[in-house]
Amino acid sequence: MPATADSAPACGLRPAEERSQDCSGNIKVSQKRPTQKDLERVSDLPVLDQDGKSHSFKSVYQSPDHDRVLVLFVRHFFCGNCQEYLRTLTQSLPVSALPPRTRVVIIGHGQPDLIQFYAATTNCPYPIYADPTKRLYAELGMARTLSLGPEKPGYMQKSMLGIIWSSMVLNILQGRKAFRGGDYYQVGGEMILESRGRRTSRDLEEKGVGWHCGWIHRMENTRDHSEVPALLEVLGVKKEVEGERSSSEDETAQAKIDGLKTQQVRPGIKKRWTLNSGSVRRSLSVRRSLSVRREGWSRSRSRGAEAGRVAVA
Repeated sequence: MPATADSAPACGLRPAEERSQDCSGNIKVSQKRPTQKDLERVSDLPVLDQDGKSHSFKSVYQSPDHDRVLVLFVRHFFCGNCQEYLRTLTQSLPVSALPPRTRVVIIGHGQPDLIQFYAATTNCPYPIYADPTKRLYAELGMARTLSLGPEKPGYMQKSMLGIIWSSMVLNILQGRKAFRGGDYYQVGGEMILESRGRRTSRDLEEKGVGWHCGWIHRMENTRDHSEVPALLEVLGVKKEVEGERSSSEDETAQAKIDGLKTQQVRPGIKKRWTLNSGSVRRSLSVRRSLSVRREGWSRSRSRGAEAGRVAVA
């Protein structure tokens, strides 16, 4: 249920509307983890799928098939920074690389009819939901700001100018949907929800039973998503990804070695000798000298033969 005068917002934070800031640096945001009571407060808040069908928030992360769920709260659906983040994340963490019994869910605050466009633009294989009311963001203590922050994050593969331009183009191409992407001020974050061990369907009927927040990061500016290597480490997949990279590097090195072997001189092929410029000049000089000598010998023979004929006559 939403925060009221008699019900303080989750994590003891002021409502997001009171913390709206437009500044040049990071804003101060509490990184305190939501309690189980906080999760109970938001468990029945609705999120929408791409067809506009409503689901309770708890149904998104509570499942007998998973022990841990990474929930990514992104900005508006036209945010180029968040799109870059999802592209980088899904390249480093495809579904096949997820640890056992782990799931990833994306939540934005635009309209649900843009979810399909967002999934195609980011090449995101994970389920995406929409919270147009932003009640989840407010209850979980997500901030509001337009600040870019002091530094460019590592996950951004494009220049800032390129990201802004592509975001504008995508916005224009959506026509009337251009104003349905969400609130530009609202930023998100990442949180990991974990099961305490009770995973039966009967347990899941109760609010928050068996689940707690094991880790959370709330964005302090519009680009402040957790860096992908840090997020992989929290999920426990850093070593696995590095291991895959090492194997790839070993394969590349072996290919180079095999290539060098094939470049060796093959049997039966004679080596061709080459001459430098000095050798060439000496060779030409010798040839000219021999030619002059041959001409001299020819002339001597001709004169001798002619003298013999005169004598005989």
